[in-house]
Amino acid sequence: MKKGLQSLSKSAGDKGDIIILVILILLLIFLFTSTMLILFNFWTKSTSKIIFGKEAKNFSKIGIENAIWEIDKDDQEYDCFLDNWRKNFEGEEIDLNDDGKNDSKWIYIKGRKGNIIGRYAVLVEDECGKININANGNLNLTFNEGHTCFEINIFEKILGKALYSDIVNFRYGEDKKPGKAGLDDNENNFLFILDGIDNNGDKFIDEPNEGIDEDAEFFHLYPKGDDRPYFSPFEIKMVKGLGEKNYNKIKNFITTFSYDRDLNKYEKNRIDLNTADFDTLYEFFKNKGYSEIQSIQISLNIIDFRDKDSIPSVKKIDNKYLTGIEEVPFLNEIDAVKEWKKKVLQNGVIILEEIGGQFIEIFNPYMKEKDISGWKIEGVLTLYSKNWNQVFKNSQEILDDVLNGETQIEQERIDKITEIIERFSSITIKPNSKIPPLSFYTIGDLIRIMIMIIPTNVGPQIIPLFLPIHEPDNCQQYERILAINPGSFGFISDFLEKIPFFANHGLDFTIKLYDNNENLVEFCEYFADTPVTSVQKNDPRMKGINDWFSGPLSPGKLNIVFQPWIGEEFNIANWLISWPSHFYVKNNQFSTIGELSFIHKMEHWKTLNFWKGEDRKIVDYFTCYKKVDENVYGRININTADKEVLECLPLIDEKIAEKIIKARPFFEISEILGTYNENGIKGELNKEITKFGFDLKDNDLDLFIDIEKEKEMIFSKIVNLITTKSNVFKITSIGQKVQDKNNNGKIENDEVIGEKKIIVWYDRNKKKIIYKREL
Repeated sequence: MKKGLQSLSKSAGDKGDIIILVILILLLIFLFTSTMLILFNFWTKSTSKIIFGKEAKNFSKIGIENAIWEIDKDDQEYDCFLDNWRKNFEGEEIDLNDDGKNDSKWIYIKGRKGNIIGRYAVLVEDECGKININANGNLNLTFNEGHTCFEINIFEKILGKALYSDIVNFRYGEDKKPGKAGLDDNENNFLFILDGIDNNGDKFIDEPNEGIDEDAEFFHLYPKGDDRPYFSPFEIKMVKGLGEKNYNKIKNFITTFSYDRDLNKYEKNRIDLNTADFDTLYEFFKNKGYSEIQSIQISLNIIDFRDKDSIPSVKKIDNKYLTGIEEVPFLNEIDAVKEWKKKVLQNGVIILEEIGGQFIEIFNPYMKEKDISGWKIEGVLTLYSKNWNQVFKNSQEILDDVLNGETQIEQERIDKITEIIERFSSITIKPNSKIPPLSFYTIGDLIRIMIMIIPTNVGPQIIPLFLPIHEPDNCQQYERILAINPGSFGFISDFLEKIPFFANHGLDFTIKLYDNNENLVEFCEYFADTPVTSVQKNDPRMKGINDWFSGPLSPGKLNIVFQPWIGEEFNIANWLISWPSHFYVKNNQFSTIGELSFIHKMEHWKTLNFWKGEDRKIVDYFTCYKKVDENVYGRININTADKEVLECLPLIDEKIAEKIIKARPFFEISEILGTYNENGIKGELNKEITKFGFDLKDNDLDLFIDIEKEKEMIFSKIVNLITTKSNVFKITSIGQKVQDKNNNGKIENDEVIGEKKIIVWYDRNKKKIIYKREL
């Protein structure tokens, strides 16, 4: 029995092994099959994901292409959020810039059967509406004139001065100085210390080291020394201490790609105020509708405002001379015609006697003393003699004889008077003559003329006599003035024409002022005054015959017709103390085109005016950058900048930024001033942006309150730094492959089977993508 059991067990064991083997084989087949199924399923899903991802990427590319098409097709006169490159993609369905606000809409793509197979969304951002971290922000962390884009701060309000400083210093390498520390890397020190511009925005002009270790030495395209530009806006995260939190605050407001081509709205180069010649300026103003005379005068004034020679530029028109306005004194008042007293003696002798003395007044309207030693005045006839005592003695003796009844005066006695007088001459200002600030230099008269008409058998004998006088009182200089113009003699001119001594001296109604080097300073036409008045100016800069007015004599004092408020750049309240501010000649380069508002336009008490809009049409056509054919990096497009960016511009606070945004779009940069005296949003902007001219404060610390300069103060600080045109655009496009499973025409989250996000920076000027990221 035992053997039987053992035999049975052995037989069963062989079969069990077979069964186990079979089971193992089946298990292996099962495992292989399962693995293959899993691998196949994974491969299928991976392949599908790759395929769907590629389709999603293609949809994203379609978004990029459509955005570029809209950008290229857009009118480039100005760029704003109303343009199709922005408007056609806007919506509230998806947030593409991760700021927590939906900004774009889905655009659906359908298959051949009309079913939805994909979609894309696009956001186009204007890089010129952002802070350029390579071109904005300066070492001084401040601004002064708004000359260059380095005076735009880098979110000081959001990040604070320390981080602002760190962002600037990072691009300057380990030495924290542009280029090589201590070196004039771009060899402009000799220019910067003479150009009258605060190039580094540190509130000091032409200091000895200006141009060395300053922001202008940094150029991100051609770095020097250990400079390290930001190659993309994402690299700002490398700034120590910035952190993710601060980065998220500013990430949508920064760029490294923005630039402006410094073109006007017609895509033409702007005129450089610092280099343009007379013909260029004249043709421009003439084409802009200014009269010929005004176009000439404004052009001369621009040239003389910027040059350093204090010699007025001169242009001859017919028989007239137009002179530019330099920081020189002006002819101000002329008393040419005096009252004549007529007396008839019993013996029939007529005596005509000049009452009082003539005078000419020169005015210094500037806040500094002016030396006029050796200057000359032409158009005035003066008498010169080596022996005036004899002239006066002979004249008095003849007068006494006639008064005593003598009517026979020998010609020899008359000739002794006129022969002693050797020549006529112009007036030369005596040596060491200086006019204090806001003061006058008056030249009075030392002779009075008397004409005697004695009846004789052969006709009247006319005798000129010269007697001493000293009028008016308190003049700085006295001359023996015979005549200032033909009308000086009034009603007796007919008699004078019969006297060889007086006749044919070519006097006209003009007067010329020359400096001590015989440069023409001023050429004036004027009319003959009345015996009881003088001719005098309201605005000393005016020179035409219609710019003189009759008024009571006021030698050494402000003219009675002096009325600065008539130009509406002052008011009755502040003109008395503020009028000297109207006289400003820089004698150096324009630092901002806002300085055009100092240019006198040859209307009484009027300069070129922008805040009211009178001359705003010219702003977009000028620049004062040194190279007008090069790009300007870092300018801000006021049509597309967010409030946070606008507040980085000099003097732009939150209130002004909000008004700017509400008043958009602006077609030209000058329109940021809003509209004067309007009730709408642009009127509100005008009041806000000119507020420093109405707050009863000396905001620019020039000792004058609420003057024209302060009304345009904000505009002047930012006009160099802004634009309304753009060139580089950031395009964010997300594409999705979808399956509308329930065919309801809507895509739920579980119906998205592929997604791809692409960001490119497109340069419209170059017609190319300059940077790309795929996410």
